[in-house]
Amino acid sequence: CEPTHSSPTPHPAAMTGRRGRKSDNKASTYGMNYLLSNCTNGNYTSTWTPWKTRKYNPGVIGLHEEVMDFYNFMSPRPEEAAMRKEVVNRIEMIIKELWPTADVQIFGSFSTGLYLPTSDIDLVVFGKWERPPLPELEQALRKHNVAEPFSIKVLDKATVPIIKLTDQETEVKVDISFNVETGVKAASFIKDYVKKYPVLPYLIFVLKQFLLQRDLNEVFTGGISSYSLILMVISFLQLHPRIDARNPNENLGVLLIEFFELYGRHFNYFKTGIRIKNGGAYIAKEEIMKAMTNGYRPSMLCIEDPLLSGNDVGRGSYGAMEVKRVFDYAYLVLSHAVSPLAQSYPNKDCESTLGRIIRLTQEVIEYREWIIKKWGGRDVARTDNRGTILLFIFFYIYIYIYIYIYIVITFSSSCDLIFQDSDSTLPCPVPQSALPTYASFPPLGLALPARLNMGTGKPSMGGHPLLMPPGSQVGKQQWQQILHCVQKFRNNLIIMPNNRKQTLEF
Repeated sequence: CEPTHSSPTPHPAAMTGRRGRKSDNKASTYGMNYLLSNCTNGNYTSTWTPWKTRKYNPGVIGLHEEVMDFYNFMSPRPEEAAMRKEVVNRIEMIIKELWPTADVQIFGSFSTGLYLPTSDIDLVVFGKWERPPLPELEQALRKHNVAEPFSIKVLDKATVPIIKLTDQETEVKVDISFNVETGVKAASFIKDYVKKYPVLPYLIFVLKQFLLQRDLNEVFTGGISSYSLILMVISFLQLHPRIDARNPNENLGVLLIEFFELYGRHFNYFKTGIRIKNGGAYIAKEEIMKAMTNGYRPSMLCIEDPLLSGNDVGRGSYGAMEVKRVFDYAYLVLSHAVSPLAQSYPNKDCESTLGRIIRLTQEVIEYREWIIKKWGGRDVARTDNRGTILLFIFFYIYIYIYIYIYIVITFSSSCDLIFQDSDSTLPCPVPQSALPTYASFPPLGLALPARLNMGTGKPSMGGHPLLMPPGSQVGKQQWQQILHCVQKFRNNLIIMPNNRKQTLEF
């Protein structure tokens, strides 16, 4: 069987999340506070804060530096992208086997690049169905043993019916929906705002990890979705009164603390909704309710969907007040950590300011190491394939010219071009214009003249004498005829029988 990564046996308290729910979240730190301790002996790196490998400046400057390091440490690695692409390909093959004309697209964090090591993959399948074919796909997934049977869940009563599963080989969670265009549009929408606000990815990575380890990252379990979180951050940056969030050099420490302050202390969840359109605004929930359909009322965390009128993105986040509480906690902890009072009584040099609210479990660290070890030697999909494309172009040009030169030599007797005396009349007169450009091809034993132009328009690198094929008495003029006729053959190739001596008409 496939070897899997190992991890230490967690404390029994870590096996349950909020409300006694069994947790399969590798990043969850619930019940593990008894293990949390600062590093000792002056080392900068702690088991729980592996991103911290240096000493930071005091105050918010140091927090800014640490947020940068956390982002660089947690950003997706090529091996993680390769693994996820393999999972997508595996599921796509099953879907194509059922419905050959179906179109499978990726959206969500894997599409935007804002995913953590344990984030799920969101797929949407487009096809012609009256109803989402959830049962058919469920049976196919079970048949191909893509996931453990207990991990496949069909949520047909949800607002957006989906199939949830955990890939058996990689332990990556996958959500599959049908004919939902908003997800793909949302991914494009987020990419646009990432370009507009360079600080956005840094804040998102910290906040996603903050909620993930507290099991508050899924609507399904009462938390808030990644899309809701991103819209909250965008609104915060749009309406920030002092800092230009378009400047990538703005202090990330200040932004992070003030985000926690806004949504943990000052934002009125009972009366206020969030609007992103038209530069952003806070609006009364009554105004949002006017555009809502199907009798819905604004939720506690009311976020107007910028892509779908009348849709409340926060609907279903029944744990919004728990999210508010932990945001308030984070604000208190970080604001104290960067205060002058805390600097007067500093902790050990290795103490992490960001590590006061965020920790990485050993299971996540070992999971990433396992991914790198297993997928490190595999090809990783690149967005820039220009080098590969150019390689194929040059290869086919080489084969193309080689074949035509071979044809000219082989059928030379048919057109009386090659084995003539050097002073005989040319059936294919060489034009006065410059000869076509060709590269040298070692397999033919040819080296072109020093001044013959290459494809780039530059003189050939070699100035070697013209090498003739064995047994041939053909002179330089005849080889010029050959090269010229290759150009003619490209337009109209006519092979004459050996017993008919005719001049080729091009």
